[in-house]
Amino acid sequence: MVSGTQSASLAGSLTYYFNTQNQIEHISFRGRTGDPTRLVHFLTQTYQFEPIAAQPGEHVYQVADRGGVLSELRTRPESIVTTASPHGAHSVELELARPGSQRYLPPRGPFLNVPQSAAPPTLAPGADASASASAENGAATPGGSYFDELRYATPQEASQMLWKRWPN
Repeated sequence: MVSGTQSASLAGSLTYYFNTQNQIEHISFRGRTGDPTRLVHFLTQTYQFEPIAAQPGEHVYQVADRGGVLSELRTRPESIVTTASPHGAHSVELELARPGSQRYLPPRGPFLNVPQSAAPPTLAPGADASASASAENGAATPGGSYFDELRYATPQEASQMLWKRWPN
């Protein structure tokens, strides 16, 4: 979707979600704009979006009730803006619920996903079974070091990171 050629125009992907009565239940927009001010003003005046605390550089506005967040707007300046595309200076993420809807957005936040190990930890060469038993019980081994607790990655764990290496 492209809404125009002015700096406040939006360009991006617009998705409509319908309910069983073929009414729009939810609208999702992902895109860019040169100036989010008009969009923020429209949403705060028309749909009562309110600013909330956000990460540095990001502006977040929400419509929420006791059950959770119903609608949300997130804008942040792009890290690189060129003279050839000044209309893409800010990224925009909008989740807009139909007024009166009880469809809540899933919680967002900083999540750290730590995969579980596929293989049990192995002992370092030369370690004995008593060190293994004390490590399993949570006790530190006398004279042990951090390196005694390390293990090699499984082939599955190692292959997950191959595509993230730089340079390719």
